[in-house]
Amino acid sequence: MESAVVILYRDVKAWCDRCEACARRKTPPIVNRAPMESIVVGNPMEIVIFDILGPVARSKNDNSYIMVVTDYFTRW
Repeated sequence: MESAVVILYRDVKAWCDRCEACARRKTPPIVNRAPMESIVVGNPMEIVIFDILGPVARSKNDNSYIMVVTDYFTRW
């Protein structure tokens, strides 16, 4: 036997799904990302990427950013 809450939820959802005003107001989801693609690399150092991380806690040398450099071929 279903509880009153489950029945009420199902009925309200069905009513909202049929509501024309609600359907007109709903905006379509925004897809603002490009599809993911593989990057083919044939040799070390052919493609090198870098990221900047920070600001972070200052080091003894007064640095507050970290630069990460990665070779796409070796991932090192």
